[in-house]
Amino acid sequence: MFESLATLLADAASQIVREGYDALGDVEGKADGSPVTAIDRAVELRLRDLVAEHAPDHGFIGEEFPPSHPEAEHVWIVDPVDGTRPFIAGMPTFGVLIALRHRQRGMVLGVVDQPLLRQRWVGVDGQGCTRNGEPVHVRPCASLGEAFASTSGPLAHSRALWPRMECVHKAAGRLIYGGECLAWGLLAQGRIDLVVDAGLQLYDVAGPLVVLREAGATVTDWSGRPLGGEFDGTVLAAGDARVHAEALELIQRGHVVNRP
Repeated sequence: MFESLATLLADAASQIVREGYDALGDVEGKADGSPVTAIDRAVELRLRDLVAEHAPDHGFIGEEFPPSHPEAEHVWIVDPVDGTRPFIAGMPTFGVLIALRHRQRGMVLGVVDQPLLRQRWVGVDGQGCTRNGEPVHVRPCASLGEAFASTSGPLAHSRALWPRMECVHKAAGRLIYGGECLAWGLLAQGRIDLVVDAGLQLYDVAGPLVVLREAGATVTDWSGRPLGGEFDGTVLAAGDARVHAEALELIQRGHVVNRP
């Protein structure tokens, strides 16, 4: 029902990001130590204006500015540039994340968009997931030892969390650091098998949640709870339920398995 508006938002965001890619301007530090650019803010302001114009009864939650009508029946949840650090560095693992939340049904639409690569994954509740308009689905993977995993690196997490993540890293067949939001799309299309992360906010996972769910992935927090209610900042997403079960057990035990 709101797919056309989601497309409008994603197109507008992508254009701003592409045009600003080589003209970042000053990079500022936020209170939490994370960086922000003029592009982050420009994208969010533009998307807020578009929602106000085309769906004035909808709310809006973004990373850079205070929420607007978060109690509305429909609320757009946006991370204007997810992965600002790689964006600043010129590495195309960043992207735009967009979600639509319904008061009763939860997250019903999600977009993961990489403007430079012109790759867009869209998930719509009950309608599956597409990449640039073509249906995609996660791939089967029999075990964690055969899985290709993606996660942020050790410096991105507290010392308390890192040992639990390392359990999964050491057990996975292959591992890559720094996939950022691009990893969500790659998991949805069956290019990789597992994403494990922590320290995230609602706007980091709302859009990817629908994309992954509609692509057939299993997505929970580190306690095994489905995302959508109370969110503790942890995510474990796997294309195959068998891989998810193995990874979840390791995270909860916190025991490092050394591979031969």
